[in-house]
Amino acid sequence: MYIKAPVYYGYVMNVEHSVQYALIHDERLRNKALQQGLLADGLVADMLYSTFHRVKDNSGIDLSYGSIWIGRHEQTLCWCLPPNMWKKHRKPEDTNLLEGFKALIGVAGEPFLLPSDDFPEPRSFRNSDPPEWIEPYTRGYFDSRVRSGEFTIKKLMKSADMPDISGLSLEDSSE
Repeated sequence: MYIKAPVYYGYVMNVEHSVQYALIHDERLRNKALQQGLLADGLVADMLYSTFHRVKDNSGIDLSYGSIWIGRHEQTLCWCLPPNMWKKHRKPEDTNLLEGFKALIGVAGEPFLLPSDDFPEPRSFRNSDPPEWIEPYTRGYFDSRVRSGEFTIKKLMKSADMPDISGLSLEDSSE
């Protein structure tokens, strides 16, 4: 019997924007970053956690976040929406909450299915490189840009535009 891997319904989490959000809104983490640097042990994870809770508290949606497969042995994080946010189940009041959430995280378009890394890597991902559009969203990409000096606290404190990722799906279409 074949068991299909679980999927999340939501959006890929942009690590750069999530860290930027934490730097702007969490004085304690901003001070820690200024003292110890952006790559201090556990700091980025703390910033992602802080951003998640602030967005969850401000969105009115019962959000969660998870880790998803994006390509050959690679994962990244995503914003996970509850079932009432699925287009086929969504009520008008849910649509209003979703629109507010999308404005908070800077995305457009409908949420999409994302393969959870709670189960083995989907067959269609085992031999594929992650899509080019997703690389800037990942933790590894963020860390490499901090190490190279391209991302500094000062640069991240300035606002940045998030690319439109509407209509893009990582849904596992095999079997």
